[in-house]
Amino acid sequence: MLGKKYAYCPNCRTRIKNPKRKKLTSYNYQILIIASIATLGVGLVAFILYRLIFQKKKYCPECQSIVEFYKSPEEFPKKVAVKNLLERLEIERVKEKSKDEIKKEEDKVLLEDTYIICSFCGEKIEAGLDVCPFCGKEQKPS
Repeated sequence: MLGKKYAYCPNCRTRIKNPKRKKLTSYNYQILIIASIATLGVGLVAFILYRLIFQKKKYCPECQSIVEFYKSPEEFPKKVAVKNLLERLEIERVKEKSKDEIKKEEDKVLLEDTYIICSFCGEKIEAGLDVCPFCGKEQKPS
């Protein structure tokens, strides 16, 4: 990171003027409180020094993702072509449709195998039933 002073967030796709340190979570605060109580405040001083010296400012203030550093603004990645994005979206739609069609075909096969049509009322009933639950007539063995 020596000599690289221009920060770019790949998530937001913008130049970041002032990157931030990672936000502290509740877990960090719990450890900080326990350490400062146990060491009578020395842990707090050590934590502040660690945070200021060793933790680098490398996070986007908007989305909290890690930024990339470049030597000049001309090195920033170019915009993504919309055509490629639309092609990828279309491919994903086709895949989802094919999955839905396969699932519907499997459901049809399952329905056809486990159900028969009652010869008296025409309703679909399970294949192993001797009496139709809709009309009450006894089924002929097939």
